Amino acid sequence: MILDLLSSLNLSSNAINLIGLALTMVLGLTIGRLQFGKVSIGVAGVLFSGIFLAQMGLKITPAVLEFVRDFGLILFVYTVGVQVGPRFLENLKHNGLKLNLLAMAIIGLSITLAVIAYHVGRLPMGATVGVLAGAVTNTPSLGAAQEVLQYNVQAINLSTIAYAVAYPMGIMGNIFAMLILKAVKKIDIPREQRAYAHENASPIIGMNIVIENKNLIGRELGKIPDFNRGDIVFSRILHNKHVALVHNNT
Repeated sequence: MILDLLSSLNLSSNAINLIGLALTMVLGLTIGRLQFGKVSIGVAGVLFSGIFLAQMGLKITPAVLEFVRDFGLILFVYTVGVQVGPRFLENLKHNGLKLNLLAMAIIGLSITLAVIAYHVGRLPMGATVGVLAGAVTNTPSLGAAQEVLQYNVQAINLSTIAYAVAYPMGIMGNIFAMLILKAVKKIDIPREQRAYAHENASPIIGMNIVIENKNLIGRELGKIPDFNRGDIVFSRILHNKHVALVHNNT
């Protein structure tokens, strides 16, 4: 139905592709902002909107889909790295071993279940890797699996379908698991947030420093090396018994 509507506008295939992708993202982000109680699905709404629009007849050129998939994965991995990177080593020192062992256990259990499903349930390989990637909501793993299956178009298509089917279940499973753990452990989220902020807060150390370097006479503070370092803040300056706020041009 949607494809017929777009075709009736006599648009080029590139224009239809762009409109289709934009419509999918806008609808998906709108769905992701909807609140179900205190829970929202976030950017995962784009997947649901894609499934819905595809059922309504929207089709994107395979070459464009492949580019968007790879480019999206690059952006996803990049943004996660930028977000986590600054505190990665610090967190690795505090809880790194415990969290990595837990992550390895979860991955190992997921792979074990997928192997059992492959042999006992006799699922095709494409469906197996798709279900595994979707159940753990790990899109990069789907991309890696499809790279391995690049010469088997049928397996790639099957993995995509299996991923789309399993992903919603993975999202809901994670949500229900967190809600159950919160209820069982009687976790107070605001209290945990305050405790985490207090534990990770850096102590503020105040100092009064006498400047005796004659080379700094007459120079603006903003032009002094390391003046704007993130871990040092100059708040006041005392000159001729007068205290003033510090600015770059002081």
